[in-house]
Amino acid sequence: MNIYIISDTHFFHYNIIGYCGRPFKSEKEMNTTMIKRWNSTVKEEDLVIHVGDVILSNKTKYFAELIQKLNGRKILVRGNHDRKSIHWYLTHGFDFVCDKFTIGHIIFTHRPIKKQDFLLMPYKLNIHGHIHEKETFDKDIYFNASVEQTNYLPIKIDKILGKFGLKLKRKIKQGD
Repeated sequence: MNIYIISDTHFFHYNIIGYCGRPFKSEKEMNTTMIKRWNSTVKEEDLVIHVGDVILSNKTKYFAELIQKLNGRKILVRGNHDRKSIHWYLTHGFDFVCDKFTIGHIIFTHRPIKKQDFLLMPYKLNIHGHIHEKETFDKDIYFNASVEQTNYLPIKIDKILGKFGLKLKRKIKQGD
């Protein structure tokens, strides 16, 4: 099983194409391309951590159908456009939903945490989205997983961690 990260897909959000300079002519082309890239990368047994802003909030009638098209098990760290309840996302295709979480010294958030707060915490890396095409302000402790930064596809967490000299500790069960 591989673990992937993605953020700010904004499926069904036509205006995001212009706002962020996305290379698509239409909402349909954007959605189709991102679904194809996701599924060419992620296998059914893989896990994808989406760090927020999955779909434009007024297009949620398409949500369950969209999530079913995407390979892998899915975790959602809710973003500012993910306005439904945790229960709603759990009943519409996500396996786990939260507003932030940590694995070891990594904190996953939608918005980058404030640097002064970061320095007071035991974290070495903040994987986030929210700032789209903008550069991360401190590349030593932040990774911007917005699709504009990842060629519109999920990126392996091992690749991200390798850039920071970190590894994800994985427990190996006896007999594996």
